[in-house]
Amino acid sequence: MHGNETLSILLIDDDSVDRTAFKRHLARCQSMPAYDLHEADTLASGCDAMKRQQIDCVMLDFRLPDGTALDFFHKDHGVDTSGIPIVILTVLDDRSLGLEMVEAGAQDYLVKGSFDDRLLEKTIRYAMERMKLLTAKNKLVSDLESALDRIQTLEGIVPICSVCKKIRSDDGAWERLEIYVSKHTNAQFSHGFCEQCYESFSKEQLEDPSKA
Repeated sequence: MHGNETLSILLIDDDSVDRTAFKRHLARCQSMPAYDLHEADTLASGCDAMKRQQIDCVMLDFRLPDGTALDFFHKDHGVDTSGIPIVILTVLDDRSLGLEMVEAGAQDYLVKGSFDDRLLEKTIRYAMERMKLLTAKNKLVSDLESALDRIQTLEGIVPICSVCKKIRSDDGAWERLEIYVSKHTNAQFSHGFCEQCYESFSKEQLEDPSKA
């Protein structure tokens, strides 16, 4: 969902009474943006709905005819749920179960019959915001890991000839400084003259044109 686009919510619950109650609460959320509510009564039909259309938030009943919320997170249903906040709906007011759901991948959970319109709206909003932050953090971590993979460093004592400035590699061979550094870092060299060398080089050319 971006800007003023309609929020797409998927409710997966096999109990028609609970679905009706949820819709009634959702309709009374005063600050909820415009939304489309999609319904499913099994994990399979819910996953099919996610394949057919973009979903911004999933409200998932903990226990369904073809599995539990844990199955939703742990089994491959051919659906990419990354970036989609999942809120668990359960009849059990069990903090340890709620924590297990969050650890599995849910953003939050609600106990059926124990939440009102205001709490529902806040839960949906907070779940979406937390998912945005989590997605941004994961992208940052991925970018940093990719950057670290590209970075090579030189550490320790580097043996260098005090006259020609060649460096002795691990196998005992002597290499030019720029070759050695390029092999062990991401640095690239562009050759040129400093002012002193340029003046010296120009002077040699004037004294001995054959060196030009």
